Amino acid sequence: MVSLIELALYNLHQKYGIMLNCEVKEIQPEFGIVETILVTNKKLVFEKEHLERLKRSAAFFSFPLLKGLWNIQPECENCILRLVVYKNGNFDLKYLPLSPPKSNLVTVSDVILDSSNVFLYHKTTYRPWYKEAMREIESGRYYDVLFCNKQGELCEGARSNLFIEIDGIFYTPSLASGLLNGILRQNLIETQKATETKITPELLQKAEAIYCGNSVRGLAQVKLLDK
Repeated sequence: MVSLIELALYNLHQKYGIMLNCEVKEIQPEFGIVETILVTNKKLVFEKEHLERLKRSAAFFSFPLLKGLWNIQPECENCILRLVVYKNGNFDLKYLPLSPPKSNLVTVSDVILDSSNVFLYHKTTYRPWYKEAMREIESGRYYDVLFCNKQGELCEGARSNLFIEIDGIFYTPSLASGLLNGILRQNLIETQKATETKITPELLQKAEAIYCGNSVRGLAQVKLLDK
């Protein structure tokens, strides 16, 4: 597990753009950095934001980035582009259909996240804690599965950020709770359409509406399934 010192350094990198060369210990020997990008009319949606996030993660993990990454020309009209960059500098591009969701239900997992785990703050192929949740999502049982940290705060879903509406205001879990700063999440905060706060399961139950959001599917209103 990555130390709290390394996490603090990462937060400085995120906030101030400081290029840090932290040694990340006990990580998977083989993993890739991922960006999942919506393609509309052969254009990459939020292209700049995705590539900036990719650059930050590559700097953190000391991954080289090839120049070809900055000249991606989508091969499909409307689809999802999944980009994976590897430690040796190679990268894969995969085009996927944007299939409609099979469910509008969400549930809260019994799996507890450790907010000091640096991998929660980066989009990578190393996500073992979400493996079972993704199986349930792909089967159509849930739209997403939500996770809490050791402090009892909600973090995120296995494939999206969480948003709740209370008194007409949109709230999303604080980054420090342990989650990926999704592109849509970042955009909504920067445009003052959403506010960060600590969200507990009790506050989730009181929400007037619950949404899951990412840059591919946008904001989707969902229903919490009581256990």
